[in-house]
Amino acid sequence: MSKSTYAVSAILAASLFFNTVEAVPCRAIALSGGGSMGSWEAGVMWGLTHYGNPEDYYWEVMTGVSAGSINTAGGAAFAPWESPEMSEWLSNNWASLHNGDIYRMWPEESVTYSLKNNVSLFDTTPALNYLRGLLAPFPEGFKKRVSIAADDLEKGEVVIFDQTNTSFYDLAQAALSSSSIPVVFPPQHFKGRVLSDGGTIWDV
Repeated sequence: MSKSTYAVSAILAASLFFNTVEAVPCRAIALSGGGSMGSWEAGVMWGLTHYGNPEDYYWEVMTGVSAGSINTAGGAAFAPWESPEMSEWLSNNWASLHNGDIYRMWPEESVTYSLKNNVSLFDTTPALNYLRGLLAPFPEGFKKRVSIAADDLEKGEVVIFDQTNTSFYDLAQAALSSSSIPVVFPPQHFKGRVLSDGGTIWDV
């Protein structure tokens, strides 16, 4: 048998094999930023998983920037087939959220003083504690693939945090880094970088 005949036979065998393999879909959702968009996104996911066919929304991958990164961090704790429960959990947490859970004035309690003497208008120490508290009840950690983007202020580049380079515990600070609006919230010093809102470069 000639080499060309061998080649044709190999191609035919490969095509027959791949035609018999059933395609397995990989579902992903990309969440952008924008202040109150985080709560809106949670509501949309709730609607999709409760009014549509839940199996269509078994997201195996979640990506998030800015407010979307907070939903992504929370969503990491839920397996794809737990999307309805994930949407309920996210919606309930957004509904019970208060400003004081996220930020506070610096000790001087003066906007003018803060603008002149601090790197931001508000202190987000409460936000980091709040986000860590949200993730604390999930000892199993990551149940899906996630990706969170933040802006490296020193290098002017996008930095991606995911389950390969960030622990589940540190996911809270990755999300806070991605959602730290410049001037309003202080940049995060995380993993040797100075990070701020990922939406300043890419919003998805």
